[in-house]
Formats: sequence, C-alpha cells, structure tokens
Amino acid sequence: MADTQPQPLQGSQGAGIGSTAGAAATPSLTPPPTAVGVGASGGSAGSAAAGTVWNNNKTINALWGIAEDRNSWAGVANVGWVKLSTASDSGIVALTALAAHGYQTQHLVNYRTESDGLIHEIYAW
Repeated sequence: MADTQPQPLQGSQGAGIGSTAGAAATPSLTPPPTAVGVGASGGSAGSAAAGTVWNNNKTINALWGIAEDRNSWAGVANVGWVKLSTASDSGIVALTALAAHGYQTQHLVNYRTESDGLIHEIYAW
C-alpha cells in the first residue's frame, strides 16, 4: 500500500502565519557554508537523481502528517511538498519538529535532500 500524500497547496494556503513584529534576539551562530553535493550546483534544488543537494534559504509554508508510520511532509515555498526522511522514528520526529519551527517562525531554513528525494537534514534558525 502506497503512503498517503498531501494535496497541492492552492492560492494563498500556508502563505504566512502572522506578524513577526517584536522579533526575538537573533541567534549567535551563522548557518553552515553552502554545501554543494554530487551533481548539484550552487546549493540549489536539483533532481532527485542528483544525489546530495543542499537547498538553502527556503521557507516552510505548510506541514502535513497522517496517522501512518513515518509519513510527514513539509511544504516548501516555490518547491512544493517534500517528504521527510523515513530512516527512523526518532529521525522523522526531529525533522518534523525542525520543520514546524521553521513554519512557526517563518525564518529561512536550509535542508538536505538525497537521491531518494527525501529531506534528511534541516538547519533552522
């Protein structure tokens, strides 16, 4: 049985979650340097067959999950739905929490995809 998938976002769905007025202090660490993976260039999104690809300065504009094992997705602005890695239960919980933080704060995130097209790593500030 195939995993259930989220429906495409329509119009302004997930466009924003509110004002960031009175933003908290900025983090003291900076994001890691742009990493370029196998078959990738400039750290931007590539095809699923490209291998390791860093997708930098992206915004999470939606989250989706269902009562199925290891089936959690993040909606990435100007990219679409991207499934989170299914490698382990604790890993998908951690990735979901990081994606939720990115969605809630609307701060830019960097994430790594592999040849399977899944998000395996997220940096959120």
